[in-house]
Amino acid sequence: MTRNRIFQFICIVLFLAVVSAGWFAFCGAAETKTKEYEIAVEPYKSDTVRLIEAYERLSEQYLTLVQQNLAMMAAADRQILDRLDKIEAKIDALAAKAAPAAADTQTKTAK
Repeated sequence: MTRNRIFQFICIVLFLAVVSAGWFAFCGAAETKTKEYEIAVEPYKSDTVRLIEAYERLSEQYLTLVQQNLAMMAAADRQILDRLDKIEAKIDALAAKAAPAAADTQTKTAK
């Protein structure tokens, strides 16, 4: 029986050694574990800063609107100029046709 008791004693000592090693490993890892939190808070903006930012956004929107309207006006002006060029060409053609007829009437009245 003494052999059996020695074997039980060795098993108990080994079991306690494994448990204590696990405990120390767990406690050592828990001590080295640190949790760092990064909290990002927006800086405080005063009313003046918010007013300036709103004014800048409004100015950008107004500038975009003006640019769009100028582009539309340029397109409309281009169409009007094209029409005026066509009308001018027609008037020149009519003037060219009417010029010989006017010259004939002037010579007849001069005689």
